[in-house]
Amino acid sequence: MKRVRSVGVFLFYFLLPTSAFPQGSLTPPGPPAPTMKSLDQVEARTPIPGGTAPVPINSPGSYYLTGNVSIFSVSSSTNGITVYASNVTIDLNGFDLAGSATSSGAGIFIASGVSNVTIRNGTIRNWGSDGLNGSGNSKVRAEKLRVISNGGNGIAAGGTAEVLNCVAESNVGTGIKAMDNSIVKDSQAIATTGKDGVGISVGGAALVTGCVARSNSGNGIMVGNACKVENCTVFGNTGDGINGGVVVAVNGCVLGSNGTNGIIVSDHALIQNCHVNASASLGIGVTNFSIVRDCTVDYTNSAGGDGIVVTGARNRIEANNLTRNRNGIFVIGGVNLIIRNSASGNTNQDYLVSPGNDVGPIGSAATSTSPWANISY
Repeated sequence: MKRVRSVGVFLFYFLLPTSAFPQGSLTPPGPPAPTMKSLDQVEARTPIPGGTAPVPINSPGSYYLTGNVSIFSVSSSTNGITVYASNVTIDLNGFDLAGSATSSGAGIFIASGVSNVTIRNGTIRNWGSDGLNGSGNSKVRAEKLRVISNGGNGIAAGGTAEVLNCVAESNVGTGIKAMDNSIVKDSQAIATTGKDGVGISVGGAALVTGCVARSNSGNGIMVGNACKVENCTVFGNTGDGINGGVVVAVNGCVLGSNGTNGIIVSDHALIQNCHVNASASLGIGVTNFSIVRDCTVDYTNSAGGDGIVVTGARNRIEANNLTRNRNGIFVIGGVNLIIRNSASGNTNQDYLVSPGNDVGPIGSAATSTSPWANISY
């Protein structure tokens, strides 16, 4: 009985007229719609062709080079790329922006009043003036640039700038220069060639971190007030290794063979965990209200170079190691605290401290009983 009932149901549906199952219209709805994105949707940027013509950027937006730009035969003041609009990003796309060292133009020039400009990924070389000139412009970002052999500064930016992963080499002026509230990170400034050509220079409230400043014709790194310099290598510069204003922190830096001082700052400084070797004048110098701790100062010029020099008051000099200098620690001012240091092989005195300072007892590690003792060994 169940089999007969199932067959009946099947025959009922099978024998229904075809009109009981509407098929819809067979007329096509229209031409097929595109399924691919347009080129503007894939690459939402404006190309800049390579060649020998100067490039003006007149509108906000994102731009990229499609070839090398080489400008040699135009007027002496011509820039490679001139940015006349704010809110612009230029990707050099790995290409070369080359000029003539006999001209007075810049590789990239940012016009007055323009801000928020990013330049990245390429080489700027052989311009008579700056490689990148945004010195009067705020919010300039330079990233992954090689700026080489330019007649002015390598990279010059105004306030609130970022210079990231850049190399500035063999420029006449400052290698990398930025003003207040700026960051220079993981960058190199090497072999400036002009008189007093600083490697890296920043204004106040700035950060310099993870950088190399080597063989520059002036100071290695110069910072304004309320700045931090950390984890930098500063070697073989003609002037000071690191030169700073007031309220400066220097942490974890390695300095060697600089032509005058290793680290010299003003009041309210914190210098810690640094290694200063072979400075021509003094290793570390502070004035007032500063802390110098856990640093090694070695082989300062024995004819006239002291390890740590204190010229003011209310400083704390603690847990440093001073070897092969003229004087290990030389304190000229009064009311300073000198504790837990170690010194050896200094040609004049390990500790030359004027009266009026609080100095932990000086002795050997074997005989000293005070936890605040300064050790001579």
